[in-house]
Amino acid sequence: MVRPNSGLLAALLKSERLSGVLRWKVTLTQDSLSQESAIVGWKNYWIDLSGLTDLQDVISEFARCLKLPDFFDGTLDKLSALMPDICDSQDGAVIAISGWQEFIGKNSKQASDLATALEAGSA
Repeated sequence: MVRPNSGLLAALLKSERLSGVLRWKVTLTQDSLSQESAIVGWKNYWIDLSGLTDLQDVISEFARCLKLPDFFDGTLDKLSALMPDICDSQDGAVIAISGWQEFIGKNSKQASDLATALEAGSA
């Protein structure tokens, strides 16, 4: 993994060149994500999947971190359907997922299903 240049994420967000689900192989910290997204006025969410091996636990972590509404039923379809509300076009939002490679290693099928749902929701 490579450490990004300071300000690179903010510049990309400001230029609106990032959209959808991106797999960016750089090392970000929660602090750097917060600082760089604040520069351009975007919301940011940090989701840590470290130690999680089951898709339902991962979805629960998404629900907690994204502060999903009470009617969220814990399914991938509903998570996908809520993504446009989270990433609204007015404010913009960055969701960083830490521990993704670890989750893929433990449960590649469920990780693939989650990635598909996130991509569908952000399209």
